[in-house]
Amino acid sequence: MDDVEQLYARAYPRLVGILAVAAGSRAEAEEVVQEAFARLLPRWPTVAHYEDPEAWVRTVAFRLLSNRFRKLRHGRTATARLGPPPDAAAPSGVRVGVGRARAAVAAAQRRAGGLDHRCGLAGAQHAA
Repeated sequence: MDDVEQLYARAYPRLVGILAVAAGSRAEAEEVVQEAFARLLPRWPTVAHYEDPEAWVRTVAFRLLSNRFRKLRHGRTATARLGPPPDAAAPSGVRVGVGRARAAVAAAQRRAGGLDHRCGLAGAQHAA
């Protein structure tokens, strides 16, 4: 594993710099490079014999970044396809009153009341 540590120490700053330019974000670059190195660990016995193990890490990091961009693009497309959210109706006076009453009751009492209401248990049953 010393070789992995040496590769990490030597290549990490360079890879983060390269991917930060591609990603437009140093934080994003750090995440994909770290993930690429995490994926390297179980494959190290094989990748260690490659002519340039750093190239393997770089390729994986760029693929991870590409996958992130694709997911963002698909998310934006889906959001645009759905359109703006419908206007939510203002809560009714009863709902506001119930919310205020619940907030005034202690957490244990709310749980007990929920058991009573949802499970049909009597007070003594759910207290036990």
